[in-house]
Amino acid sequence: MIIFLIAPWVVAVATAFILKNIHIKDMHLRSKALNELAKKQWFSDVWKSGITLFLLNLITAGFSLVMFILITYLDLSILFLFVGSIGILVTVFAWIVFRSLWTGSKKERFVSALIGTSFYIIAAIFIIIYIWQIDQNLNNDSIGPRVFALYIALYLSINAGSMCIVTVGLPSNHDDKRT
Repeated sequence: MIIFLIAPWVVAVATAFILKNIHIKDMHLRSKALNELAKKQWFSDVWKSGITLFLLNLITAGFSLVMFILITYLDLSILFLFVGSIGILVTVFAWIVFRSLWTGSKKERFVSALIGTSFYIIAAIFIIIYIWQIDQNLNNDSIGPRVFALYIALYLSINAGSMCIVTVGLPSNHDDKRT
């Protein structure tokens, strides 16, 4: 049973290690807007960039959650796969752009990644608290599906936080080649 919990996390972190070496300059997307964005002060200050990354993670996770809720009401379950996949791709692409625009040191970038990842840590803490507070004496409601959904949310939060730290915070092959 534990292998089913660990294996996807290992795959997610391995994917993040592969993606962290992708640099925005390699994608030929270094536009004038991105160059102007790179000059902003909040890409060189640890706290400002960390809070920016926190807000980015909050917005992407919140948007995905709203889309999942809308899909549930529309009864179009096949869209879960698309929304989840698009949410992951947009988030990872945003992390790659964020890492590529960073102008400070590697240590500061790692601290910034930890600050930005604190969104997922806070979400995981709230999920754990909610799991502990589930009433065992519910009359007609089954707690099984609720606990299962919370464990999936906890698992996704841990995976996303790990991928954010690896993608944004750890050094890539392009760090020494900055122009």
